[in-house]
Amino acid sequence: MPIQRHQFDLGIDTDLEDSMTRIEAFLVEHPTEAYSLAELAGEFEAADLPFEEQLELGRRGMFNAWDTRRQRFNATLAKLAELGVVRFKDVAGVKYFAHGETTLQKILEQGR
Repeated sequence: MPIQRHQFDLGIDTDLEDSMTRIEAFLVEHPTEAYSLAELAGEFEAADLPFEEQLELGRRGMFNAWDTRRQRFNATLAKLAELGVVRFKDVAGVKYFAHGETTLQKILEQGR
């Protein structure tokens, strides 16, 4: 099945874009809070995997090679972080995530 041109340009597919939209919406709804990877995974029923490994694989454009739900969840966070939609920080050995400096909508509009 073909993907949209903006998806091609961003290196994502329809499922990943949908997940990105859902995670961003959740973080926008909670602007004064940051969530650990485990907390976000719990919100979206995904299991915890080492984020650094997923981020590195994501930067190499390997999103579509992942076939498990938790890997796609981490791929979603990695892509959102890469785009600046989500920020993350290590706090006392735990990665926390919050909404970033831009929005997915702005990124999609720039690509059109």
